[in-house]
Amino acid sequence: MSVFFWYLSSFISCPLVLFQLCWVDAT
Repeated sequence: MSVFFWYLSSFISCPLVLFQLCWVDAT
């Protein structure tokens, strides 16, 4: 279960970080 949670967490956090970088770059 922890592996699935880690996979889900990384799957969600990766796009979030990319979105933050793009947003910071745009401003």
